[in-house]
Amino acid sequence: MIQITRKGSIHIVIFALHSEEESVITLFKIFKQCNYFVTLFLSKKLWGLVQETIAIQKDDGLLVFDNNTPFRQVFNECNDFLEKNVADLIIFSEFASCGIRETILYLKLIKKHSVCVGVFDYDSWFARLPPIRFNGWKIIKRSSIVTWLSCRITFKHFSAYFVSEIHRNSQNPFKELIRRRTNKKVFDFPFKLMGDSYRPNLDYEFPRFVIPGKIEKERRDYFSILNFFSNPSRRNYQWKLILCGRPIGSYGEKVLKESDRINDLMGEKRIEYFKEYVSKCDFDAAMTTATHILAPVKKGGYKFGKDSGALYDVFKYNKIGIFDDSYFYDNSLIEKNVLITFKNRQELHSIFDSIIGGSFSYEEIQNEFESVSSYFNKNKFTAYLKNEIDTYVHMRV
Repeated sequence: MIQITRKGSIHIVIFALHSEEESVITLFKIFKQCNYFVTLFLSKKLWGLVQETIAIQKDDGLLVFDNNTPFRQVFNECNDFLEKNVADLIIFSEFASCGIRETILYLKLIKKHSVCVGVFDYDSWFARLPPIRFNGWKIIKRSSIVTWLSCRITFKHFSAYFVSEIHRNSQNPFKELIRRRTNKKVFDFPFKLMGDSYRPNLDYEFPRFVIPGKIEKERRDYFSILNFFSNPSRRNYQWKLILCGRPIGSYGEKVLKESDRINDLMGEKRIEYFKEYVSKCDFDAAMTTATHILAPVKKGGYKFGKDSGALYDVFKYNKIGIFDDSYFYDNSLIEKNVLITFKNRQELHSIFDSIIGGSFSYEEIQNEFESVSSYFNKNKFTAYLKNEIDTYVHMRV
């Protein structure tokens, strides 16, 4: 059992057994920039994905659990640690589905300590009936029902909440909904942080488009992209498309099959994809070579301010973003000033035509790079978040 020694500084625990590694990495880096002590409670699998990216210091804590460790054992070890090392705030980066017995243990932890949970999915937390999702042909995913039940039981017992948000002091609809339901603190935590400035390369040799994220039917309309590139006339232009996410279900397989058909039509491999989980190394490599990041989100797929990792990727990797206009919960959001947006498939295809043909003008968005860089400056976000957490913790003492 690790015991940390600290004097005066706030102690944050990040609890993540099932979560996206990028979320853990970002939270850890933000809290360290705030000069907090940080303890990680991670599954062995997740630790393997993040350990090369984050630097654990001698004053930080780390508990790694084997992926098959019974949850009661995980709970007991966490509880023992917290008895010896008081946490000012425990962050559940994602609340994973669990059975009733595990939910009862979670409740004990939640009621005893100050726990802040990430709320990302409307259906899991607020739907009156459990969401029915399918895993294969007419096989209902039990996990979606169990997650809904666990979220409903625990929701009002958390001390605070956070939404995934790129803005400081945001007016995110998810945030406002949680406030109305609980009258408790809701933080803005970004999924990823922007670099020092936003200045994408506009002087590229030819466009390399990337669609980041899992290939699944519920979130993105891949065929709105593929239908454009399936025209034989696209063979006369130089372009690349990378599908940077693993395929999910029959829809994912259809997308890969259509990509192969287009490659055959082009006479070369214009569309690249992955059949399995995309490692951070491969993801970073694809993003580094990209010129444009595409987000053909489906209307309603990102309701109530739910965000897409693609938006963070635009600013983290300094790329030109192309987004469906329906994604944004407010048309006055400053990031829209530097993004190319479309309202329908016809507009999207017109944008593609001008980009691959070399006639698209970036002058309008280029004029906004400086103001957006200043607004999304990571030091400003860190200072804002430190003030928010310091105030919250000191009010609870």
